[in-house]
Amino acid sequence: MNTLQTVEELGLKPNEARVYLALLEHGDATASDIARDLHLKRTTAYPLLTKLGERGFVSITIKHHRHYYRAEQPERVLEFYQRKLSAFEQLLPSLKALTDKAVHETAGVRYIENVAGLKQLYYEDLERYRGKTFRIISNNEQWENFDGSFLHDYLYDRAKANIKTKLLLTENSKPFSSQDPKLKREVKFLPPQWRFDSTINIYPESISVVAPTKNGLAVVIDIPVMADVFQTVFDMLWEFIPEQQR
Repeated sequence: MNTLQTVEELGLKPNEARVYLALLEHGDATASDIARDLHLKRTTAYPLLTKLGERGFVSITIKHHRHYYRAEQPERVLEFYQRKLSAFEQLLPSLKALTDKAVHETAGVRYIENVAGLKQLYYEDLERYRGKTFRIISNNEQWENFDGSFLHDYLYDRAKANIKTKLLLTENSKPFSSQDPKLKREVKFLPPQWRFDSTINIYPESISVVAPTKNGLAVVIDIPVMADVFQTVFDMLWEFIPEQQR
């Protein structure tokens, strides 16, 4: 990185950095001097010098009714930035508190917007809930255009992880619902008037709402108290669905 680029790293635009370096070599200079040396218009040089003055890179004096500009020495510029850095460091605890508040307010909510992310989520859940039971409310027909081989492998991998599932499925899911006992799941079908397109996975400590027809769009809520509400609603529905509708 050359000298000009280094000065630009301090937040100066290219022409501002050129003016500052020219003033370091020149000493006191008028706007006309700088404009001539750098092949700039005087109307361009004036606002550049004014901006540098506001930012602490240039001092301005008036002699014989003319404005003269002098570059602040690099040591002074360094001191200027060190003071700003020190002031910012003192603010860190307050800024961190604001960040923590924002994180706390959004903690536990995650959005997944593509198929790859959804597949990763499902296999993460296999590890997270190995040996446990979770509940699912779904319309299996909506998964027909999803990755068929993925779903087949996932269902059997879920069973191998000793995860048992209880499913409440829409009536139109019947043709797409496997009855293989190896899958370790219990299924009940909802009355035909109850229709929806999304899937809700209700885990012991979280839930995920998935729209399989929307390129894998999902919302994951890792907030146990919310999962508890969905578990209760699921269990109520499960009890109300007669056995003959399985």
